[in-house]
Amino acid sequence: MQDPSRIQQVVVTGNDLSLAEVVAVARLGVPVSLAAESKTRIDRCRAVVEILVEEKIVAYGINTGFGALRNYVIPEDNIIELQRNLIRSHSCGVGIPFPSEVVKAAMLLRANALAKGNSGVRVAVVEALLAMLNLGICPVVPCQGSVGASGDLTPLSHIALVLMGDAGGLFYVGRPGQPAAGDVAPRPSLPEELSRFGFTPVALSYKEGLALNNGTQMMTAIACLVLYDAYVLMHSAEMAAALSLEAEQGVATAFDARIHEVRPLAHQQEVAARLRQYVDKSAILTSMLNSSVVRQAEEMLEEFWHKERQKTRRKAIKKADGQPSRDWRDEIHALHDKISRLVSDEQTWVEQHVEAHPWQISHDTAGLSRVQQQVQAVQTDIYQIVEYHSELPPEARYLLQNLAVLLHSAVVSMCPIQDDYSFRCHPQVIASAWRAWQHACEVASTEINSATDNPLIFPPEMPEQQKNKTSYREWLEQNIALCRNAVCSGGNFHGEPVGMVMDYLKIALAAVGNISERRVATLVDAHRSQGLPPFLTPDPGLNSGFMIPQYTAAALVSENKVLSHPATVDSIPTSANAEDHVSMGTIAARHCAEVLRNVGYIVAIELMTAHQALSFRRLKGGKLAQRLDKIFTELVVHSPQGDEQGIPFYRQDRVWTPVIETLACAVRQGKFAAIKEEICG
Repeated sequence: MQDPSRIQQVVVTGNDLSLAEVVAVARLGVPVSLAAESKTRIDRCRAVVEILVEEKIVAYGINTGFGALRNYVIPEDNIIELQRNLIRSHSCGVGIPFPSEVVKAAMLLRANALAKGNSGVRVAVVEALLAMLNLGICPVVPCQGSVGASGDLTPLSHIALVLMGDAGGLFYVGRPGQPAAGDVAPRPSLPEELSRFGFTPVALSYKEGLALNNGTQMMTAIACLVLYDAYVLMHSAEMAAALSLEAEQGVATAFDARIHEVRPLAHQQEVAARLRQYVDKSAILTSMLNSSVVRQAEEMLEEFWHKERQKTRRKAIKKADGQPSRDWRDEIHALHDKISRLVSDEQTWVEQHVEAHPWQISHDTAGLSRVQQQVQAVQTDIYQIVEYHSELPPEARYLLQNLAVLLHSAVVSMCPIQDDYSFRCHPQVIASAWRAWQHACEVASTEINSATDNPLIFPPEMPEQQKNKTSYREWLEQNIALCRNAVCSGGNFHGEPVGMVMDYLKIALAAVGNISERRVATLVDAHRSQGLPPFLTPDPGLNSGFMIPQYTAAALVSENKVLSHPATVDSIPTSANAEDHVSMGTIAARHCAEVLRNVGYIVAIELMTAHQALSFRRLKGGKLAQRLDKIFTELVVHSPQGDEQGIPFYRQDRVWTPVIETLACAVRQGKFAAIKEEICG
């Protein structure tokens, strides 16, 4: 997907607007203008409407009522008032306002639809919409009230109120970097208020009210922003999964290319390939040594030795023959070096074998036996110190006993075979989400360049031999029947296409959140985390550690299950049953945006949980996979309270909300997706 930050200007043609351009205008305030060829198409379509009015030819929405009132013919003197009344009567939204970026995206999309030249408006109406965008004038649009057919009538009417300078409308002015809706007091959209910001309202004429509020632009605006954010989020979720796999010291054979080649569903092989790239040459995944346990052993010894050095300097103890006595302090200090060598020896061995057998190395029984023997040798040293030195003080004896017990779990008793589903099946699950995203992109990309109001007007094509002899308007006046046939009533306003893919996408995103939360639950569970301490705290009991962040993730997952109920399976007849099937597409899009936001928090929780878990695995000299190390560094950069090393290794309980919010913001801003582009292409 194109980077919106690289877009400098957008020219509206009605035919080639992209998702990235929508994001650039809505979020970054990129200036927008109307293409010259679009003005020509708009003028021709408007000429058809004017002739229909002049000839008193009855056409729906131009000189008739709307919906169930479609058979009421409106007198010529009232047809301009008809358009104003339409906007006022349909401005009945309730609830909190849509975010400014959604409203601005909808304004751009409506202008682009009108620019196709099938709606019958004047050029001045389209240019007014674009002027509002360029001036930073954003209508206040309540988020509830649309049933998704005939389009987003209610929310689009609230935009049109400001465009026409109606006192019932509300607006605020905000450009990128300035306050958003809700942060400033809205102003009534009176002409004198709007003129203070350089905008002159437009008095609506024939067909223009209906052309402004009859379309799918509000639900499609949400869809465009959600799709861009979902792209960023799912790449972040892949990285979180890779970090969790490394933190769990999992089994990478599940991502072997051969597995995914024999189930060639779209995206599955690509996801597996990216995961292989992330964990390539990992010294943790390919190790048979439980690095978390070894790190704890090292820290226990370091803490003990630090306390000993604080004591009064000891005198050398002499034997009767005058030779220096064996001192238990020296022997305990030597244990630290022996345990550290366990790690360095293991890494050396892994580096020698990983190129030949990158994913099968952990199944090497000979290598497993080698590591077991090395650990047993250290345990033997511990037992000998305890047996030889009867003068050991209680704290030293207690330390050695704990070390001996801890080292029993320093190496697995058997080679790992496979991980739980949340690790092993990640490519299958995330690829399913990518397929939903791709389908939704295809629909949204078509929708943003479609004419979605009703009726639509298809200006007749002027014969080539007439073009130099007379104007288009004069030619139409000579061919009135062609104008009558140019008006077609249909149902392009129906939001089912957008609503259905938003329902599809929110189910897919909910699955991304589900599997992410399950990995978090594994990492904090000492019975399943391959040697990590309970709730990832060095001092469980006194500290709850990462217990409750997993609760938050679980709550968000549960909420997503409710939000993921498909909105488009419902339909409530409106307009006295004239509109007897509606899409509820805007509700589907709104819920999809909520699910996306929740999953962003879940992925943020997985990122910080994996970071803490990797802090146990990441021994002195113990390297992460090279690409994961870059991601680990990015986590460090975005710590709100970290020192120069970044997010600290949490030894004590703290308030988690700032960390979660900061990481969720980093995900939304595309920090991790940018790393993906850098390290995976």
